[in-house]
Amino acid sequence: MGFRFMAGFKPLIFFAGLWWLLTEGELSSLVIGIIVVPFSAWLSVTLFNDSRMDTVRSADSFNETQSINVWRLLQFLPFFLIQSIRGGWQTANLAMRPSLPINPGFFRYNIGLQGRPARMFFMHLVSLLPGTVSARLEDDQLLIHALEMSPQNTNDIHLCEQQVARLFRGEPIELSAHIDKLGDL
Repeated sequence: MGFRFMAGFKPLIFFAGLWWLLTEGELSSLVIGIIVVPFSAWLSVTLFNDSRMDTVRSADSFNETQSINVWRLLQFLPFFLIQSIRGGWQTANLAMRPSLPINPGFFRYNIGLQGRPARMFFMHLVSLLPGTVSARLEDDQLLIHALEMSPQNTNDIHLCEQQVARLFRGEPIELSAHIDKLGDL
């Protein structure tokens, strides 16, 4: 009971702190924050719920395989912020100038990350990269839609996977044949 409570309490603290930072501590934002923060924490716990938690396992073994080091999280934040800004900038450019040429398509990316939380985090993070959105996760492959089928997108996705590997494991993963181009599906 205490373990499940703590698993939900950490995201609540995280999202409350994030809300406080985004609203610059404005007390009037609490009207919405009282709804948004608990919902975000609940959604986080629900989306990242590892189905293997239902089996009998000690809390220590769960934390060893699932935890994110705070120092590595602080190192990850600049990458996350830069990629978020780049993604927003590209989306804004496409909205303001719809005549920009694009070469959309789908491709499969072979994931080297281990563990469901790291893979789910990576999948959602790819959607923040400029011009890409995760379409589906199947076994060891992520189906990605890109507005521009280019080597830059695949390099960005691999860099993103490396950052997630460092965040969850503290070390990068080996580069292998990660891309299977599909073109339009």
